[in-house]
Amino acid sequence: MVRKIGLTFPIERTENGSLLLSYGEKDLTRDAIRSVILTKKRERLMRPRYGSRYSIFDNIEATEIAEDIASQVNANIKITTVPNDEGELIVKVSYEGKTIWQS
Repeated sequence: MVRKIGLTFPIERTENGSLLLSYGEKDLTRDAIRSVILTKKRERLMRPRYGSRYSIFDNIEATEIAEDIASQVNANIKITTVPNDEGELIVKVSYEGKTIWQS
């Protein structure tokens, strides 16, 4: 069985200065979703189609952003939003990974 390893997102360093790694499909999928959500389209020069069309501050439906993310990350995405008593919106991103690598 192949062990899945990748860089964390956002990129972090360990105490000894090496780059922090993600292990396993669950962590890699989580980091890929974060990367898409926090990157706007055309933000990366060599990958202009990468990222979300939406800003996390845009007034959009949860299903729209879920479809946008799912189109770039190989996972089933579900986003639920619940307003709290303090006027804040709690956003929960749930996902079920599909096969990312296959050997």
